[in-house]
Amino acid sequence: MENQRALPRMTFSPNARSAFSGEVAKELAARYGLAPDNVLALGMDLLVAMAWRDQQPDDRLLKMRRRTGDRRRGRANGRLEQAEKAVAAAREELSGLAAADATVLGAFDRNPANWVARLDRIAAELGELHRALAYSARLEHALTDPSATDKRLNRDDIRMNVLRMIFLFWREQGRPLSVTTRPDRIDDVITGPLVDFARDVVAELTEPSRILSGETLKADLRKAKGQLDAFDARLPQVRPRDR
Repeated sequence: MENQRALPRMTFSPNARSAFSGEVAKELAARYGLAPDNVLALGMDLLVAMAWRDQQPDDRLLKMRRRTGDRRRGRANGRLEQAEKAVAAAREELSGLAAADATVLGAFDRNPANWVARLDRIAAELGELHRALAYSARLEHALTDPSATDKRLNRDDIRMNVLRMIFLFWREQGRPLSVTTRPDRIDDVITGPLVDFARDVVAELTEPSRILSGETLKADLRKAKGQLDAFDARLPQVRPRDR
């Protein structure tokens, strides 16, 4: 089942200056009584945020890539051990053999002793690789897997990043960061201007358009308000001048 909380990856034109067009900004501004330039500026902030998020993996993703690197190193180490045993077994089987007829092997090396020598060189290479992997295992996260990704984690982070910027914008416009609960409704129990605005912005950003549930918006608003309050608390307090 598709995760209704997650947002699909957002892609924009390389020449885009905002996450949505000037016409969309005007429509949103008219619908919610906002200045079009301010809404367009929100689109620019969202565009920059999305470009930065795609380039900067967070700590959780880096840790996951390191764990994946450790697991893949362990599997490779096990396969090298198997390869070393297979090469040793093949060498033992070939040792002491001789060609029954010099013409039988055609263009191939006709001396089985040379085959054994080649296996010795292969065994030496495998041993060197095995020692390198064994050494890396003693180091903490010596190897990482840059290709590893967690789509669920990535999409949830994108959703939260987008909504956090929308909530911050709404607050900067002097609007309350609040929602209305309507238990008398079957659908759209969580409503309010902020819910509608966030849904409209997200619908413009996603392809196909995604409508987030009120419960998702309410939960993410609670997280975002905690983060914004913590940020406000770190700002220096400006005292009014003495009269």
